[in-house]
Amino acid sequence: MIAADTSAIVAIIQEEPECEAFLELIRNADAVCFSAVSMLEAGMVLRSRRGPGAEAELVGIIDGMGIEIVPFDAPLAKLALQAFERYGKGNHSKARHNPYFSRSARALA
Repeated sequence: MIAADTSAIVAIIQEEPECEAFLELIRNADAVCFSAVSMLEAGMVLRSRRGPGAEAELVGIIDGMGIEIVPFDAPLAKLALQAFERYGKGNHSKARHNPYFSRSARALA
């Protein structure tokens, strides 16, 4: 399982140069999740950049790729903070991989 990050989904919708790499990662994953908070964030970013129809594009991509929206509750917040402490910016972990996919995926998997 991987957890898609807001910036990766936004890059896909905006067809940024790295979008094909992100699409490949998502297509090859056993499962992909996206937090409800990331969904909100992506919707706000896309609305400000692309206008009122952006939310429909976001929902279309999420639904079309079979990405599961997961609730962001207190237990998940604790896991995300633990993942940030271990893998986040400013930490010197060798376990970092793609900066566009949430480190919290390791905690979710």
